[in-house]
Amino acid sequence: MTTIELIRHADQTTTEWAGGTTTQLAIHPPGASYAERAFAWRLSTASVDLPESSFTPLPGFRRILMLLSGEMLLRHEGHHEQRLRAFEQDRFDGAWNTTSFGRAVDFNLMMAQGVEGDVAALTLAPDREAVVPAAGAPERGRRRTVALYVCAGGTEVHLDGQSHFLAEKDLLLLHETPAAVPSGEPLRLRSARHARIIRTVVLY
Repeated sequence: MTTIELIRHADQTTTEWAGGTTTQLAIHPPGASYAERAFAWRLSTASVDLPESSFTPLPGFRRILMLLSGEMLLRHEGHHEQRLRAFEQDRFDGAWNTTSFGRAVDFNLMMAQGVEGDVAALTLAPDREAVVPAAGAPERGRRRTVALYVCAGGTEVHLDGQSHFLAEKDLLLLHETPAAVPSGEPLRLRSARHARIIRTVVLY
């Protein structure tokens, strides 16, 4: 079974952290607590407003961070450094001692042990359709969620005869159970103006 969940920007929760603000886009399972670190995966955006910030330690979780704007140097003490520009990403362990340098806005996928994920940026040209291929059947015994986040512009999403309009900062989630039979139909996206979409796939 596949279910569609639409989370409008107005329904997202924004809070402060030491370096700026963060907005929770989605968390699984529904009602899970980020503060208590009791979740399987979480999608969020964050503004980094200080020239130097220390990341909140997240032992037991892995992270994918993609910049949406600005520039940033991520320094993972004892591991590696990664310099990022808009729509470039870094993967790292949440337990690492991580410091960021530079002001930016980023997109985050946080995953507990056993959860896998992928993040990619899509560019939509005005009045031209973009086709996102079906992701394939979930692995046996696992669920999959495909998320589309509009970081700039807006887009119409067409799937299996249904149409949904996403404004800037809206999020669309497609949840598939292990028993779901994928239709094989691709997602079709169309925008009246230039748009940027962040596509995330999570297996859990």
